[in-house]
Amino acid sequence: FHEAKGGTWEDCTVEGIKDLQDGKGTKHFMVRWSSKDAEAEPVSRLRIIFHGEDPDVFADRVQFAFEALRKAQARIRLNFFVDNMPVDDIQALDDDQVLRVLELVKNSSALR
Repeated sequence: FHEAKGGTWEDCTVEGIKDLQDGKGTKHFMVRWSSKDAEAEPVSRLRIIFHGEDPDVFADRVQFAFEALRKAQARIRLNFFVDNMPVDDIQALDDDQVLRVLELVKNSSALR
């Protein structure tokens, strides 16, 4: 998948694997594009489909990755909003309110 060409699929040769040394253990395939005579470029596994690889399995892997990304971004946004909620003028629950919440929880069918 050649992103510099607007996201086109193009033949390439994998020449090796490179550790990006980002502290996360990220590795990319070093590929040389068939259409140009240039140095090998790093490409992630999600951007390569090998000859003989099942396209349905590849599509499922890409879909799973993007769904996981979407969920992670939503979790990050939620955590950001929760962490930055104003708490200055929030009153504590009184004893009666705490007891009502506990009763609701105890009688919840989902917790039985």
